[in-house]
Amino acid sequence: MPLLGAWRAGEDEAEGSRPGPRFSALFPECSNPHCGSGRLHLWRNRRTPVIEGGWVCSPACSLRRIQQAIARELEGSAPARELHRHRIPLGLILLDQGWIDHGQLKRALQAKRHGDPQRIGAWLMQHCALEEQRVTQALSLQWNCPVFSGEPDPLVLALSPIPRILLDALGVIPLRRAASGALYVAFEDRIDHSLTLAIERITGLPVQAGLLGGSAFRRHHGRMLAAGFPRARLIEASSAETLAPALTQLIEKAQPAEARLVRVDRFLWLRIWKQANPVPGGLHSSGQPEDVICSITQFR
Repeated sequence: MPLLGAWRAGEDEAEGSRPGPRFSALFPECSNPHCGSGRLHLWRNRRTPVIEGGWVCSPACSLRRIQQAIARELEGSAPARELHRHRIPLGLILLDQGWIDHGQLKRALQAKRHGDPQRIGAWLMQHCALEEQRVTQALSLQWNCPVFSGEPDPLVLALSPIPRILLDALGVIPLRRAASGALYVAFEDRIDHSLTLAIERITGLPVQAGLLGGSAFRRHHGRMLAAGFPRARLIEASSAETLAPALTQLIEKAQPAEARLVRVDRFLWLRIWKQANPVPGGLHSSGQPEDVICSITQFR
């Protein structure tokens, strides 16, 4: 094996499976495939920023990587979230389980046709004494997901893995971290799979989603809004073209050891870590992540 090859192999073996980019002090390679100064930079002192696992050699390359990430997240996206339509309506599930009768379902459907704004489950709870637990169980059958119980983990309350503005706007609660490393998140009446995927991509943690009954969800949601959160800022932009330079300026100033960008509904969520090898999820770490929530006017 050539000397340089042996040295690089030894370096990789020493690094093992640690998260973060592979960076050679001797031959740093810019992650921008269109780098205008040549992708190999001998003895380059600049070791940051790192964007989605790739080092960038200059502000121009940072801008290019951010533009690519924004374009990727917005590609094929619709301005508004489409409502999921289930093959079996909630009322039929409640009827099939024997928790309501035909007359009760008929009255609930008539109320909806006459403009009652309540959902079927809420109407049946109010007018037919249907237990909240039954509605939650029926929703879990509809979404094929578990029903969670218990209190939020004190560690999650100390530092939420989800920014406050997203937790508030999108109706989600981080509940606990399992011994396996999975993050359990709860919704009230529907599972937002795009949100759970975004959380997985940002934190690097597997996410398990489930439901909480309405009263328990509202109680825990209020507690989570008072929890600890990483430092966050909000950026409003008129378009993706104006957003990219703003994020690049922020990244060049922070010089993060890692930065990741995802779209969440009508927001773009950027999380940066200033320390190398961030702990997945940003929990139990001396170096807390920082969040940037981006709102683009055209998606409102």
